Amino acid sequence: MDHPADLGVIIQTACLGHDIGNPPFGHAGEYAIRDWFQRAQSSGLLEGLSDAEREDLLTYEGNAQGFRVITQIEYNQFNGGMRLSAATLGALLKYPWTVRYSGRAGKFGAYQSEQALLKEVAEAVGLLPQGEQRWCRHPLAWLVEAADDICYALLDLEDGLEMGILRYEEVVEILRQIAGEFPPEYADMQARNVSQRRRIALLRGAAMERAVNDVGAVFVQHEQALLSGTLSNDL
Repeated sequence: MDHPADLGVIIQTACLGHDIGNPPFGHAGEYAIRDWFQRAQSSGLLEGLSDAEREDLLTYEGNAQGFRVITQIEYNQFNGGMRLSAATLGALLKYPWTVRYSGRAGKFGAYQSEQALLKEVAEAVGLLPQGEQRWCRHPLAWLVEAADDICYALLDLEDGLEMGILRYEEVVEILRQIAGEFPPEYADMQARNVSQRRRIALLRGAAMERAVNDVGAVFVQHEQALLSGTLSNDL
């Protein structure tokens, strides 16, 4: 990196790519693919694969597929993929380990086919080993995760409003509490009878700004735990 602002570019790029491996219908799609491979195994279609390769398919994981898409499939097929920097790939790896450590939740970041690439990225950016085929998260990966949480949580509120599940007053109060106060422009927008959608967008922006600033403060507060790979809770 040549400038501190490069950190923002790395995080933005990782945020754009972090869901690229998700199938249609998100987690429900993952379960459907896992079920298909379970049936395929019963039919003998997975014969010839190693135990770990079969486990990759039976525990199909969008994060591992995303790492495969970005590093192998998209653009330069099996020749570097999108050819992103190691820092960006490190920030994108929410689960920098293989299926061996997927646990009950079935979360892991690289298939057997990308195991060597995972090791290469981990060593390039200095991720700390936590066992064979397992490393600690890149510190910036915690910010990518936080950005994802902030975005989908706040946008789900707007979706609920659009679908008639939530009332306008409910969403306004939730966003006001997150933002801490109404933005100065809000009263003027009300007086001019600006549309509810635009008023909600203003509040959402204020809530996001507050959330981002708070996450940044907590990130700095836990710097040592992030660098030592010992942080366990979400930011």
